[in-house]
Amino acid sequence: MALWSLWACKETAYKIIKKTSPDIAFVPRRWRVVFKVFQSEYAEGEVVIKERDEVFIRLFCETQISKTKCIEICKSNNPAISGGYNTPPIGAELGSMACPGVHTRDSDSQYIHCIGSDDIAILDDIIWRVDTLPEKETDPSVFSRYCLAHNLASHFSLDFHQISIKRTETNGELEPPRVYVGGRKTDIDVSLSHDGRFIAYAFLNETHCPASLRSWNTTDIFDILRL
Repeated sequence: MALWSLWACKETAYKIIKKTSPDIAFVPRRWRVVFKVFQSEYAEGEVVIKERDEVFIRLFCETQISKTKCIEICKSNNPAISGGYNTPPIGAELGSMACPGVHTRDSDSQYIHCIGSDDIAILDDIIWRVDTLPEKETDPSVFSRYCLAHNLASHFSLDFHQISIKRTETNGELEPPRVYVGGRKTDIDVSLSHDGRFIAYAFLNETHCPASLRSWNTTDIFDILRL
């Protein structure tokens, strides 16, 4: 459990930094996860990366064990967790995943979920949701975009049919997802992820995005691990 919790936190941090520093390398063994706050529903802390600003994270546990037990596992590794743990092996199943921030272990219906931001004040303003695919054959990438678009339309009073979620390619590498409304790119900061029959998405509330949809702070947002 501790291993997969660390992996979720570190990869969430990587996705956040990647938005402003596309050339960053993901070297999880050199990144430290420090949990500082423990609530009944989540553990909160930061990922410390040498020569970079820290990334603030919040880890949620929806597992077969109780939330309390999950938090206790995080506490047992406090005050700091570093690269002393081996990262999960990249096997055929993991390598086949479309989203690098998501990794499957087995077929049960539980997960670990991590959100994060480069601004600690934003953590409370991230709107997120985890859903399951309606059918096994459903394309998780398409379904996650569909769910995100529906929630953006509802939250910001937009026309769902005018919203599209796209990832462009630069130098052979896919950029983070961007939101287009009526064919025009917006500055809405979103995150998508999927694993097995789980999909997840997140965005910031209107406090950080007024009606003009002006630029938001860089925020990511999560990593799902099915346990």
